[in-house]
Amino acid sequence: MTIGDVFSIVAAIFGIFLTSWATVVGVALLTPAAAERARRAIEEPKRALWRGFSILLPGIILSIGLLGSPLPLAKGLGWLVTLAWLALGAIGASGLAQAAGRRIQDLDPTMSAYPAICRGAAYVVGASILPVLGWFGFGPLLFMAAIGAGWKAVVRPRAQIEAGEAA
Repeated sequence: MTIGDVFSIVAAIFGIFLTSWATVVGVALLTPAAAERARRAIEEPKRALWRGFSILLPGIILSIGLLGSPLPLAKGLGWLVTLAWLALGAIGASGLAQAAGRRIQDLDPTMSAYPAICRGAAYVVGASILPVLGWFGFGPLLFMAAIGAGWKAVVRPRAQIEAGEAA
């Protein structure tokens, strides 16, 4: 392994961190109501984790099956399924970043909401890309919980819709 290989790996990890962080912060800022609903859903972590697992497992199986098909329409559907659970994960992760940001704000009351969300997202994404523990432990659990919270944020009960809760 040469120094160029090491630089390539470090650059790839930094690029993944930066794009993941920007996605989480962007979703939190562009969809504040959905991020807030995801934050409330993540307050019940076991439910969010199991909900995410029950969505992710069939989603991965369906995605792999459709992406492995030689038919272009099936491949397109496979990408749509993959993008759907990635979008749910981004919405849920934005709620998790908001929750972390609010806890950071509790420690520093002079901090405004934007830096708190940015720091919360950095801590969440940074912990997920730690070698070994983050990749195989914290990251997958966080992603499953984020998908569960994202689902809860996007799919609301009919009673909430009829009551006219803000979207």
